[in-house]
Amino acid sequence: MTSNISIDRNAAGRIRILTPQKALTVLTAKEEAALRDYFQAERDAELGRWRDPVNPDFAFYPLGRDKMRLVFERTGYSEIWRREYSYPEDGPVGRYFAAHPKEEPKPWLDAEPGELWEITYQDESKMPALRAVDDDWPWRTGNGELVSDDEITAATRIYPPAKDGN
Repeated sequence: MTSNISIDRNAAGRIRILTPQKALTVLTAKEEAALRDYFQAERDAELGRWRDPVNPDFAFYPLGRDKMRLVFERTGYSEIWRREYSYPEDGPVGRYFAAHPKEEPKPWLDAEPGELWEITYQDESKMPALRAVDDDWPWRTGNGELVSDDEITAATRIYPPAKDGN
């Protein structure tokens, strides 16, 4: 019992919810399934896991960009998979990696203090920004805005010129 709300099943096996005001709600099987799916998805998001839509007994926990742990929840059996391993594309591992495409490299993460980059961020605006020393706000734009690495969606180094074109 939570907050004086009683939840049980009636004789037909349907969930009943009784509130302190004596309001009674009996859920249909479809409503119950929808609530189960909703709360499962909410909990998966809280834990940072992804669930296979074809077989929801397979839960995936990311272990970096190209690696994850697959857990078969019925038994607790688990395996670690890497993107470069061989696996059927139409199986649970293939579906996981298809839903989590490989990220493009982000060369601005390796920028050195004092470098000048053209950055694209937030609303897709492009502007020159200077790599600063501050870890919390490592970028300063020409108009004084502070920008974090997470806000940048693309960047090209302007000065000094990059040797490899990034």
